[in-house]
Amino acid sequence: MKISLAPISYHWDKNRIEKFYEQVVAWPVDRIYLGEIICSKRREVKLNDWLRIAKKLENSGKEVVLSNLALIEARSETSALKKICDQGYAIEANDWTAVAVATEKQIPFYAGPSLNIYHGQTLALLYQQNLKGWTLPVELSGDDLKALLQHFENIIDYSDNKTTIDCEVFSYGYAPLAYSARCFSARAGDVAKDDCLQRCIQDEEGLLVNSKEDESLFRINGIQTQSASCYNLLPHWQSLQSKGATTLRLSPVAKDMQDLIIQIKNCLLNQKKFITPNNHDFCNGYWFNLSGMDNLII
Repeated sequence: MKISLAPISYHWDKNRIEKFYEQVVAWPVDRIYLGEIICSKRREVKLNDWLRIAKKLENSGKEVVLSNLALIEARSETSALKKICDQGYAIEANDWTAVAVATEKQIPFYAGPSLNIYHGQTLALLYQQNLKGWTLPVELSGDDLKALLQHFENIIDYSDNKTTIDCEVFSYGYAPLAYSARCFSARAGDVAKDDCLQRCIQDEEGLLVNSKEDESLFRINGIQTQSASCYNLLPHWQSLQSKGATTLRLSPVAKDMQDLIIQIKNCLLNQKKFITPNNHDFCNGYWFNLSGMDNLII
């Protein structure tokens, strides 16, 4: 099993992002996704900045993938995507426009969780278009993954010596649930999306939304809706592996992740169970065919 680090979902300032990836250089992570995936108005970190960070990470022996927006709505965003695709790195396609551009330019790509791949035939089609790997949509279960991969393998003939695709499962962080053209962070601040003043930079882990009964329901992060609780499948990594997952996908959160990543890496190397505190607010129900808010503890 490998470990991948998803793109930062939140609007952190440039200094914080650069300091974060300075730490990541020393972490035992196999693949790192870099780039803005939520909103094109978050411009503090430019493409050249991402490329400079990418070079440092690449020099430390890590695979670097450039990510892009999960919802492309303007020609300017498509132009920015094409520029990302010309940098000599594989990309993470988070929007079907990115799949089209990567296919046209004949560059390798990974399918992000927002592509909603629910069918083996879809995976097979993308595989024939230079797909290197994909992330299981967070709402699918381990049984869904096993069935989907079996369907895929029944379609694809590996006798052509093409490399098998990598399968990531979202395993830690606030789960990406949905995207909308409307900016929830702007709405919460009672400002227009086009004149939002990037208010989401105030929320280092999104803005928690509670029900009328004061139950935590979601986190809003610009156009993205996330789980209120931290999604955590790390204690179940052997279950993920048995269903066909090859990589644990971890999403950056505000607190220091170094100890957690070192611990899970040691568990993977030594075939040991990963233990997280039971008093934390975790969820993982989707993987077990339960409500996503549930937390199965073993």
